[in-house]
Amino acid sequence: MVAEEPKTAEAADEAKQSLLVRAREWATGSRLRTALVAGGLLGMATATVGVWIWVAALTVSEPPASIEIALEKLDEGDLEFATNYVRKMQQDNVILTRDYGGPLFVLGAVRAAEAEEQWAPERRRRDYLIASKYLQEARTLGVPVDREFQSLYLLGKSYIGSDQLAKGVEVLNEALSEDPAHATGIHALLGRAHYYADNPDYYEVALRHLEQVLADPEADPELAAEATLHRARVLSRLGRDAAAQQALTDPPAEADPAAVQLALGQVLVAAASRAGDLSSRDMLLAQATSALGKAQNLDKLSTEVSGSAQYLLGRIDQIRGQYAEALKRFVDIRKRFGASPSAVAASVAEGNLLLDDSQPEPALVALRRAASTVEDTAAYQSDLLSVNDLKKSLLAAQERYVDEEQFDAALSLIDALEFLLGPTRKRELQAETQQRWGDLLLEKASGNAWLPELQRQGRRRLREAGVTYEQLAEDRFATAKYPGDLWRAAESYYRGQSYTSAIRVLRDYIRNEPELYNAQALLRLGQSLLAMGEADEAVEAFEECIEFHPNDAAVYGARLAAAKAHRDRGKYDRAEKLLRENLVGGTLSPRSPEWRDSKFELGELLHEVGRHTEAIDHLEEAIYRYPGALRRRTASYLVAESYRQAAEEPKRRFEETKAVNEREKNERLYKELLGSALKHYDRVQREISRSNSADSTDDLMLRNCYMFKGSVLFDLERYREAVEEYSNVSALYQNEPFVLETLMQISFCWRRIGQPDKARGNVDQALLALERLPEDADFLVSTNRSRNQWLDLLNKIRVW
Repeated sequence: MVAEEPKTAEAADEAKQSLLVRAREWATGSRLRTALVAGGLLGMATATVGVWIWVAALTVSEPPASIEIALEKLDEGDLEFATNYVRKMQQDNVILTRDYGGPLFVLGAVRAAEAEEQWAPERRRRDYLIASKYLQEARTLGVPVDREFQSLYLLGKSYIGSDQLAKGVEVLNEALSEDPAHATGIHALLGRAHYYADNPDYYEVALRHLEQVLADPEADPELAAEATLHRARVLSRLGRDAAAQQALTDPPAEADPAAVQLALGQVLVAAASRAGDLSSRDMLLAQATSALGKAQNLDKLSTEVSGSAQYLLGRIDQIRGQYAEALKRFVDIRKRFGASPSAVAASVAEGNLLLDDSQPEPALVALRRAASTVEDTAAYQSDLLSVNDLKKSLLAAQERYVDEEQFDAALSLIDALEFLLGPTRKRELQAETQQRWGDLLLEKASGNAWLPELQRQGRRRLREAGVTYEQLAEDRFATAKYPGDLWRAAESYYRGQSYTSAIRVLRDYIRNEPELYNAQALLRLGQSLLAMGEADEAVEAFEECIEFHPNDAAVYGARLAAAKAHRDRGKYDRAEKLLRENLVGGTLSPRSPEWRDSKFELGELLHEVGRHTEAIDHLEEAIYRYPGALRRRTASYLVAESYRQAAEEPKRRFEETKAVNEREKNERLYKELLGSALKHYDRVQREISRSNSADSTDDLMLRNCYMFKGSVLFDLERYREAVEEYSNVSALYQNEPFVLETLMQISFCWRRIGQPDKARGNVDQALLALERLPEDADFLVSTNRSRNQWLDLLNKIRVW
């Protein structure tokens, strides 16, 4: 049995081989069979590989995405992995909306860390800005619980790093009370924020935070070095010169030696500018010069340290009175250091020196350059000239231009201040400057021979101020300043005689401000309407002011203006009542302009209605109360006219009365009245002749004074003196129709004297003058006759 086993196995092998042979023969028997076998084998291989992959996937599965992994990598400093991991989570949509706070925190923290490593300030600021947006959104959506304090600290740090100082201070103050782990870093950030803030009141706050940093023995060396320099400068700005110098005697080893020497030089220059005696000042300036020289030597790459040192050396030249050297140094800094803080400070100093040297135009160029360089006040941080000091310096220069009446330059400088002040404050300054310009021109116009032109220029500037104030009101529509801006716009329009605009703005003001200046607004509205010829509406506004604001000072002006309106419409009784209420019915002082104006207006009204004796009493009092020459002359002229016209009644009685006593009394009275008239005409003539500000009103009064003096002298039978007065008029108005009137009156005088030949000679002169007058001359403007009527009259007189 045993011997048979090999044979059986051998037989089995042979059988298997014969089976494979037959299968192979069968498969290769045709192309179809070969393709079927090949396809089957390929399918089996593919299935085997798929099974193995499936088994591997079951054995080694990827863990689910988790924010903890990104946070872990963030803590390890693997910023690239953390960022990519969060990005992949976003792409794979494995983050629910409510869970976005964590990934955004990671992205913000990464960007903040990258910003800290940036060398270029602008790129660092940009990265911090992006980080702040990520972190703010992360806190809004909710950060992981264990990252609450860290997110608060990083958000505050990013705000400070992107120059959003106010936001940074708010966040870091909150973090300071909740995150003691970052206390020193927070104090350092808050110290820096308050140091560079646009408010000098923050220096004490900055000092407290900086001293907290320096009090921590485990503080980061770089933070301590920065805090040391900031603290020294803050102490100097607070006037603590000795403490500021002491702060720099033993700086941290990590502090940049060049920066330390620069800070020391700056502190010493400030101390020297405040020194009480020359010896102390010179000693401090010598020490400062030495320190600044060292700073430049240590600054091998000639960075901003060198620019700042050069600026401080220029300040030393100024303190020593070496202005030419200082100016040269400032110009050099500006050319070498472009838009750097030292160049900005140098441009301001250059402009001020040029202003002091009476070179306003190049000074303006330098000052505008400094202002336009700072396009972003948040990004501007300077140890030499803070934002606040920069604004103060430029505004002081603008005020100097205004004080020196160089308004064009002042407005030009204001244009360049928009980035520093903002568009609203810029517009406010423009309006104030335009208003001051207009006020000054009108003030000068009151005593200058070129009065009409100055008045036109002044009113134009006031109208420009009105437009600017109105635009300012639109800018501040939603603020409490809106009504005040409207009021200033209306006042400027009114004084600039743009009455249509004044009416529009005043109505808007009254709708929006029912209390403040309401009475004054009604007064101005009525005055503007009256100037536009809308007398009925004007009176309504005046009466509303009088009725609803009886205790307001504007009521006196409203009564005065309403009286003028009633007088123009012939309502003399109502006008007189209002004027007398101003004079005797209230508490108005005789020294006030409204009382004096009411007195003058009442006198003029009484003169107009023929109550000459009463008119004289009021007008003569007005003469002594009016400081203005024009009103005093006008009052004197009206007094003269009142005396002359008052003389008509006793003259009439003298001519009609037969009784000797009555005739003598009336003759004496009318001659006294005419004599008083003559005296006042003389006064007006003298004042106008001596005045350098005569206008068309003065010219008209002067002409009438000559004529009426001639008439008075004629009535007084002083004919030769009358001829002299009339001759003055004929000489002044040879080419006007009015000359015919004077020549005719001269002719009458010669007839009274008994010289008819001279009388006819003057008539002949009048006929020749009539021929010379142009055909289009308007005779009725200055005389009571037309050309033909004058020709007929003169021909009749000639044959008398």
